[in-house]
Amino acid sequence: MKSKKCKVCNSEYRAEIEELYFVKGWGSRRISKYIYETYGEDISHAAIANHFKHHVSEELLNKIEEETTKACEEIYHKIATSIGDDFKVLSEIIEISMQDMKNPKASARMKEVAGKNIFNAMDMKHKILKLTEEKASASDDEFEI
Repeated sequence: MKSKKCKVCNSEYRAEIEELYFVKGWGSRRISKYIYETYGEDISHAAIANHFKHHVSEELLNKIEEETTKACEEIYHKIATSIGDDFKVLSEIIEISMQDMKNPKASARMKEVAGKNIFNAMDMKHKILKLTEEKASASDDEFEI
C-alpha cells in the first residue's frame, strides 16, 4: 500500500531500501545513513521503520516468504546431500576395513590399522548424527511459536 506522505513510498530508491531491509537484513538506521551518504536523500530511520510497519504490501511479504522458504529448502538439500555423501564414504571405509580384518593374509599391523579405521569411521558417523540431532533440537527451541 503506497502512502502519499511516506518518504520511502515516494522515494526513487524504495526498491533498494526494501532490498536492503529484507534481503540484506539492514536496520532502519543503517539504511537511512546509507541512502543519505549515497544519494543525498534524507529519510529518517523512524520514517523507514514506519514504512516497514505500515506500507509493505502483502504481495511483497508473500514473495519474501516464498523466496526465503525456497532458499531454506535449497540449503537443506545441500546439507542433506553432503551428509549422505559423507555417510557413504564412511560406510565404504568401514566395509573395506572389515574386509582387511577378515583377510587371513593381512598382517597384525594391517588389522590394527583396519580396526582403528572402523572405530574412527563409526565414531565420525555417531558425531555427525549427534551434531545434527543437537542442532535440530536447538533450532526447535529457538523458534517456538
